[in-house]
Amino acid sequence: MNRREEYWVLTEQLRREPPELESAVRRGMDRARRRRRRPAELLAGLAGVCAAFVVMVNASPAFAISCAKVPVLRELAAAVAFSPSLRAAVEHDYVQYIGRTEGADRISVTAEYVIASPARAHLFYSVEGGGRVSWELQTPDGTPLEGYSSAQYSGTAGEAEELRHTEFHFSRGELPEEFLAVCTVEPAGPAGEAENRAPAVDGAGEPAEGEAVALTFPIQLDRDKMAGPKTVVMDTWVETDGQRLKVDQLEVYPTHTEIHLQEDPENTCWLAGAEFAFVDGNGQESDTGDGYITATGGEDSRSMLHYYRQSLYFLEGQEMTLSIRRLKWLDKEQEWADIDLAAGTACGLPEGTELLQACREGDRTILLFRQAEGGPDAPFTFLFRDPEGTEHTFDGVTTSGTAEEVDGRKHVEYLYHIQNCAWDRIQIQLAHTETADHEDLNIPFVLP
Repeated sequence: MNRREEYWVLTEQLRREPPELESAVRRGMDRARRRRRRPAELLAGLAGVCAAFVVMVNASPAFAISCAKVPVLRELAAAVAFSPSLRAAVEHDYVQYIGRTEGADRISVTAEYVIASPARAHLFYSVEGGGRVSWELQTPDGTPLEGYSSAQYSGTAGEAEELRHTEFHFSRGELPEEFLAVCTVEPAGPAGEAENRAPAVDGAGEPAEGEAVALTFPIQLDRDKMAGPKTVVMDTWVETDGQRLKVDQLEVYPTHTEIHLQEDPENTCWLAGAEFAFVDGNGQESDTGDGYITATGGEDSRSMLHYYRQSLYFLEGQEMTLSIRRLKWLDKEQEWADIDLAAGTACGLPEGTELLQACREGDRTILLFRQAEGGPDAPFTFLFRDPEGTEHTFDGVTTSGTAEEVDGRKHVEYLYHIQNCAWDRIQIQLAHTETADHEDLNIPFVLP
């Protein structure tokens, strides 16, 4: 069954549902007719039907049973189920249908849907016959886009109809209306794992045996389904833990809410992290991020000054409170810990953290740290620097809990490893030096 057939199957099932459900479906279909789209574009009206679908699948058992026969729509509902923001965006018709398939040899990728704002895009896609999948964005002439980061929900292909999800976040600039989404699919190895190979295609346009495949998807977005932000000016300074922060403003998109902070240059610590909650007038709160990218740093600072949380876009006129629950600080005079690999010793470690082991196993250098369970988050970032000050990234980090109690407390162990380490001394970057919980840092505001 193709996408057009799935569309009509779904609408036929909807006609059999209770009258109170019909209006939402009709709005989506009427929207598609009003815009006079070409036949191939008529399927974009599917976004309106999907809005009704997300609501109805919870409201009507009969409808849910009917839709179980329409795999792509069923999988869309499953794909957005984890995110209140994305569910709301679909319900309010901010989903755009793509339905474009590209492939080579035995690999096929279908870009199914995109939910986008000027600052963030969520691409949903399916894969047949591939291994590990990655995406990048380019301009229409093939120049790599800049100013964005990405996060992958799942990098390995599964069943053909299972929707995968990649998130693109623009911290600089914004998502253009027209761009190329380039998907690289690495072949699966003997054990089902993707091989680490670079994209390559032979002269006939088919992938060379054992090589990764790069597939290009031209994307044209509908600006009517990409709402810009509603801005809430906060302009509030907070003095706490011996530091000063300014809650500058909120930018509220259908896909997420951005919290923008500023710091006092006289602060003795960098802001290493923060936890927030939005509380409504009834005391109901949300304290979760809504996406894989939850925070980004400032341009000229190690502080994390931009945070991304659940969307408040569809809560017009509501009185809310931004509650600052936890702040993590990094002393500007203690950003790095010294590790003597030859002696197996360390200094400058965060309180409660100890080096258990530093050794070499063949061409791999192992660092094993232990930290009391329930203490601060991971004590280090993924960066270290050599004696000349050049920064490097660890080749791997593993976290595990220990059943054995030490001094009556369970512990967490962090295993860092470096391939072909040529130095006897390195410095590892601290994630934070202090964590402070708060109950009284609350800022009221009204959503526009």
